[in-house]
Amino acid sequence: MDNLILAEILLSDQYRSSKEEYSVFKGIPVEVGEMPKFKQWLKDNNYRVRYRGPRRKTLAGRRECRKKDATSISVYVNSNAGWSTNVAL
Repeated sequence: MDNLILAEILLSDQYRSSKEEYSVFKGIPVEVGEMPKFKQWLKDNNYRVRYRGPRRKTLAGRRECRKKDATSISVYVNSNAGWSTNVAL
């Protein structure tokens, strides 16, 4: 089941970000982001995750979403890896 969900996300245009955005994927349900195979895929391909949903003001004055409040995730290329939007399957 995990493989099927991962393939659906990687191959579907539903979750792929437009070329004008920094993210590679967006709107992925948090439950998918917690799957071990998805986490391993992120690690193997040098991606990172940002949690999206209601935001709270932090002590530093920034507004950030906590993992426990998140409704979805966005996937970005790690800054050390460069800015390629090619997705390895």
